[in-house]
Amino acid sequence: MKNLHSYLLLAALLALGLTATAPAVFVINEIDADQTGSDSAEFVELKGNPNESASGLVLVFFNGGNSGGAGVSSFAVDLAGTADSDGYYVIGNSGVNEVQETFSGNTLQNGEDAVALYTGSASSFPNGTAVTTTGLIDFIVYEVGDDTDADWSGFGGSVTVYDEDGSGSGTTSSLGRIPDGTGTYTVATPTPGAINSAPTGPEVGLNVTDIDFGVYNADNTADPSTRGLVITNTGAGTLNVTTLQIQAGSAAQFSLDPLTSPNPDPALPAALAAGETVLLVVEFSNSDTGSDQTFTGAIEYVTDAPTGGSGTVPLTAEFVTVQETAAAGAVVINEIGYDPNPGSPDPIQDFNGDGTPDTVQDEFLELFNTTGADINIQGWEITATSGEPAIVDTEIVPAGVVIPAGGFVVFFGGGTPTGFGPGVAQVGIPALGNSGEILTISDGTTQIDDVAYEGEEGKGGFDAGVTADGGSIGRLPDGAVNFVEFPWDSTTTPPSPGLSNGTISAVGEFSLYR
Repeated sequence: MKNLHSYLLLAALLALGLTATAPAVFVINEIDADQTGSDSAEFVELKGNPNESASGLVLVFFNGGNSGGAGVSSFAVDLAGTADSDGYYVIGNSGVNEVQETFSGNTLQNGEDAVALYTGSASSFPNGTAVTTTGLIDFIVYEVGDDTDADWSGFGGSVTVYDEDGSGSGTTSSLGRIPDGTGTYTVATPTPGAINSAPTGPEVGLNVTDIDFGVYNADNTADPSTRGLVITNTGAGTLNVTTLQIQAGSAAQFSLDPLTSPNPDPALPAALAAGETVLLVVEFSNSDTGSDQTFTGAIEYVTDAPTGGSGTVPLTAEFVTVQETAAAGAVVINEIGYDPNPGSPDPIQDFNGDGTPDTVQDEFLELFNTTGADINIQGWEITATSGEPAIVDTEIVPAGVVIPAGGFVVFFGGGTPTGFGPGVAQVGIPALGNSGEILTISDGTTQIDDVAYEGEEGKGGFDAGVTADGGSIGRLPDGAVNFVEFPWDSTTTPPSPGLSNGTISAVGEFSLYR
């Protein structure tokens, strides 16, 4: 609503017989000068107050002419309507959405040209009129990929030229203020008569933030391990991947799988449509280095996406040397807790003592040193094999794990083992399948012990011969040949990770023995 001063001014002008002009509340909010094919969707959108009259304003189109030439008027439109209830006023071709005042197709040239909003009338701007600041409300100088460096000094001061982001062959974009009415002109999707929005694509999505190959021992000469990184176009536009390669870190142990990614770069797709992906397969070459170390590297990716268009994905792998070899039977698999869940309504067991019962994290494998001397098992392999064809999962014992003479070390599936003696509890074993595994420990060259349980009996390894849902199976006494069941709810021989088998006061609070 106009204030009192505005009404008094209008009354004074009418009393003097003068014509009132619209207040300068409008700005040029969006412009679309070029489309693919015939330009039949050109428009200029103004933004002002809701239902504000544009009477007394004129929209002037200026031609930039040749390089270095001064801009002069080529067309002018008197505005006679009012803004809609959201403050938009659209001037353009007849087929443009929400158009309120029309001009014929191809009126807006591709540029370098300008559109300016003035107070006054079209009669003041015959073709060839020089750019002026007299009565100027707002203006934009634009181009569509073909800068001619015209002279726009008539607008006063330094002038920015905005590019509609094309090559002269047509675009699907417009130039619009974001936010409406006050923001900077940004290349975006045309929205005549509606709020301007930021570009909608393309954007990059990654399936991982880092790639960890885990731990390997120096005696393991298995084939190289592979990991995959998937780059996805999560936006609405077309994504071009311009660079995708390995940056070697502390050692050149990482490479691209030559079967899918010819060195040094993978075969890059010409373009990824919305939702499409490109896969980078990375190899880690497991060779004997002669010393413990961690290898680091990175995958570098660069795309033309405005969001997340470049970055790196860290690569890591660890080598440990085998500290000590041992004779077969020196260390035995002493107890296995492969299924911490007795089944409803009985509770899942908290074998690692961290207060969070979990069917994976509370799985455990206990090893027992049968000798009278400490054994350093750093670099040893713990392998689980199951099914046909065989599925093999190997974990490497990290640095510093020593089993004392006649003592124990227990590996859990995860969590934070709590209440165990120094060095007794570790984290990191292959997932123990409830339907059976063949578990093997070796020092990289010599197999030390193996045990088969549940559905893997008869396929190799020593047959445990017993099962224990919710509890564990183990040797009794420690290191004995035969396995027995340790039920989860037993009051005489419960599971006892980290202690002699059959011990009632088990370290770590779980089961009925809190």
